Amino acid sequence: MIAFDLFNTLHARGAGRRTGAVLLGASTLAFAGHLSGRLADPAFAPFFWAGGSYALLLLGLAFCPLGMVVNRATQFLGQISYSVYLLHGPVILVINRPVFPRIYALDLPVAAKFGLCLAVTLAVTLAVSWLAYRVVERPGIALGRRLIATRGERTRLAVQPG
Repeated sequence: MIAFDLFNTLHARGAGRRTGAVLLGASTLAFAGHLSGRLADPAFAPFFWAGGSYALLLLGLAFCPLGMVVNRATQFLGQISYSVYLLHGPVILVINRPVFPRIYALDLPVAAKFGLCLAVTLAVTLAVSWLAYRVVERPGIALGRRLIATRGERTRLAVQPG
């Protein structure tokens, strides 16, 4: 929320690619400083520097999108991310018993078995999440916008002198 407010403030003041590049640099420095131990988190705020560096990264990418991070694939993942968040747990529960034991029965290194489980889980979660986004989220968002517009129209009509 803080990053969103900062984005709006910086955008209103005309921030552009140069600001984004500076923010990306600051993010890199903050993250490196935290990893190296030179920037210690205050006792009252664990993960302060990690959160701050990610906020700077987010803002930097908003003003100066790097193609390897901001592209059609990541934009798609951003669109369905709420469905991924909601559905990854149920997907794991549903595919756990019929799929994972079969994968772990294969004659492969443990890391490869884990990778296969991850790939199957990711594929199913993304497919189910895309479907939920199309069938539930988008229609729900459209309905919410119509309800808000209708309420706004009623409010406008109610306050008109008559």
